[in-house]
Amino acid sequence: MIWTTSGNIQVFANTPDDDASDLRWRMVGESKLSMPLTRYLSISLYGNGMGLQGRTPVNDDFGFAWNLGCSMDVSGAFELAK
Repeated sequence: MIWTTSGNIQVFANTPDDDASDLRWRMVGESKLSMPLTRYLSISLYGNGMGLQGRTPVNDDFGFAWNLGCSMDVSGAFELAK
């Protein structure tokens, strides 16, 4: 079994022309548990999520979305030409 996690947080500063499309911060994270079947093939269970918040009164509410699933991954089977 192979467990991988990744995450990223971005914080945005104020600008003179803030509008409803401007964000204060954005975060993304993923956790994945994989079981290798062959050298290049594995089955995985994963969960990922994204949270964000704006910086104007119109969009300053916290928002979060998440997704759970399973996948069949093929990795390393193909090599790009050099």
